[in-house]
Parts: sequence; C-alpha cells; structure tokens
Amino acid sequence: MELFYLNDYVPWPQTEDMRISIEYWDQISDIPKIKDKSYPVHRHLYYELALIQSGFCKHTYKNSTISLIPGDCFLIPADEYHAYQFEDNLHIYNCQFYTDSLKDDLKKILKELSFINLVDQSSKFLALNEDLFSEESGASKFTNPHSAFVNQQGIIHLNQAQQFYMESILNQMKTEQTDKRCGFHNVMQNYLEILFYELYRIKINQYNATEKLSSKKKQMITKTLEYIDNNIRGTIDFNLIAESYDLSPNYFRTIFREITGISPTLYLNRTRILNALELLRTTSLPIVDIAAEVGIYDANYFTRLFKKQLGYSPKYFKNID
Repeated sequence: MELFYLNDYVPWPQTEDMRISIEYWDQISDIPKIKDKSYPVHRHLYYELALIQSGFCKHTYKNSTISLIPGDCFLIPADEYHAYQFEDNLHIYNCQFYTDSLKDDLKKILKELSFINLVDQSSKFLALNEDLFSEESGASKFTNPHSAFVNQQGIIHLNQAQQFYMESILNQMKTEQTDKRCGFHNVMQNYLEILFYELYRIKINQYNATEKLSSKKKQMITKTLEYIDNNIRGTIDFNLIAESYDLSPNYFRTIFREITGISPTLYLNRTRILNALELLRTTSLPIVDIAAEVGIYDANYFTRLFKKQLGYSPKYFKNID
C-alpha cells in the first residue's frame, strides 16, 4: 500500500488527566487523520492495544505488512512507527494508555508482550521456519500472517471465547470512560490490568505448548503450512497428511493447533479467504473463478465461508473501488 507520514506524534485523544483511552471504530469516518482509507505512518508517546472485532485491514509494522482478521490482537509500544490500511467494514477496538501509573508487575508483563520479547521467545521455532519467513522464498504468492506461532509483528490470535471476553472488558472500560462516574479512573485501570493478565496467560499457554513439542514435529507443521500455500487450488486432505507422518488424524490436529493456535481446517479456510480477498482487490475475475483459484469449487459454499470469516460477502469487496 502507498504510505505517507504524519509530521509529528499522534496527539493523546483524551484530556491530560486521563491516562487510559478507549476508542471503538465501526466506520472509517470515525477514525481521525484518514486519507484514502489509510492511517498514515505514525507513532505516539503512549502504548496502543488493538483488537479486530470484525472485518479486515492491513497493518504495517517492523518492516512488514500483514492482513489482520477478527480475533487478531496486538500491542504497539510508545515511539514505534506503524500504519493501517482499512476497509469500510472494519470494526476495531483501540485502547491507548500511558505506563506511568501502572504497577511494576504490569510493566513487566508489557515487556513480555512486546514485539522484541515475543520474537526472542520464539527464536527456536523461527529458525526452523527460515524459508517460510524469507522474503526470497517463493512458497506463497500471498503474505499470510497466521502461518506461525509468533509472526513478525507479534500478533496474538484469540479464539472466539477469548475474543468475546476481551471485548466485554473493553466495552466496560468504554462505558466507564463515557459515564465518568465516581472512581472511573481506578476502575478503568483495574480493567486494563485484567486485559493484560489475560493476554499474558494466553501467550504463555501458547508458548509453553509449543516448547513441549520436538523439533521434528515443528518441522512437520512447517512443511504442512508450505504444502497448503503451494497447493491452495487443490484438495487438501489432512487425514492423508497425518497418515504420511504415521500419525492419527486427531494427534496431527492436536500438534497443528498447539503450534499455530488454530485447527488445520480453520487455518486452511483463513488462508483461502485471505487469498481470495487479495484477488477480489487486485483482479477483475468473477467471484466463481476467484473461488476456484483458492480451491473452492462451490460458489455458494465459498460465499458462506467468506462471510463467516470476514463478516461480509465477497460481492461487497468486489464492488469497492
């Protein structure tokens, strides 16, 4: 995407006495400083936590641009440059906060959740996936942000139950911010602490599950991800893949989920839908042909799956200029 820069830091969205801010954007017009659906490359003096509720956007951070889908959650520390490219149907929570009033143990958790520490923790796994993350790799025509336990931007992908729980806390924080009842500053701070303890638990559980697996099993999943990327148009049978590794289908699915955080079928569906979305945005192919390009030969099923993943039908994206 074409990026442009703000001249200075993004200002704090609340009054100076507020150290935590919650925004919920369900229309592009609600988002400040938008230009051609882009939020320019920027930074701020405070932390930012974002959670994609529904829809789709692209995020540029740490020299990479990836697609974000519902359930994706990430943390941007102060003084870090990043940018967004939005779609009209995006619904996103954005929580900004200063760290000066946070407890010491919460500050430690923030460091653990930061991009650098996430990459350090996952270095063993990333070493096994060097080809997968290499810019020179021809493994896939499209960039898929969900092809490893920890990706380049430190995205934490939440399952549906985790996402609903996080949204409920963010909604409570937004209510406190709006109503400004007695003690609302302290209540918002308590909710923020709950948010980060929950994220920390999720990330530690994912990391611990991955660390228990052998290098051989991690390499197996890496090869499976590459196979999916290279054969997206074909029929992919996870039972046959499991059999090729002398594993039962259930055990193979367990290993896959422990490493990627999602099931093989969900990973495959998301890969197909993200690839289809790219084709909708960049080609004039009919929807039925786009479905076939990503290995789905039933147009009605493709439409249902697409809407389930992104909240809107493929026709909606086809009609966007």
